Amino acid sequence: MAEKHVANREVLWVALNVSPDFCQVGNTIVPFDIARTLNQDKVLYARSVFARGQPVMMLDSVARGVMGNAGRGVESFVSQNQGHVWVRSGSTTVYAEGRPLARHLDQCLMNAELDGVPLDSDIAAADP
Repeated sequence: MAEKHVANREVLWVALNVSPDFCQVGNTIVPFDIARTLNQDKVLYARSVFARGQPVMMLDSVARGVMGNAGRGVESFVSQNQGHVWVRSGSTTVYAEGRPLARHLDQCLMNAELDGVPLDSDIAAADP
């Protein structure tokens, strides 16, 4: 059985932060756990490659919004639906539509603002 499972738009897949998202709430800095179900596609999910009937995620796919924080991110300056989940790593051997396929446990940038780059453009230019 495969060690890593392909990421797709199914509601059962969730991106979770590995370290707290620190937000300013009033005058206090509060650590939050954040998450996002991957069925909230914003941009750059596959158009022609599907797994179990759902578009797969690839490097630079973006899921809309995050759940679980409040206030304003200390670094990102965004929270909840203003920040997104941006896939930042993928397979070194399997590609979809010319981009590395995203899998279970691949890294994502959580609460990403994307530096103001429009999400319908090439977001690789916004690499942090």
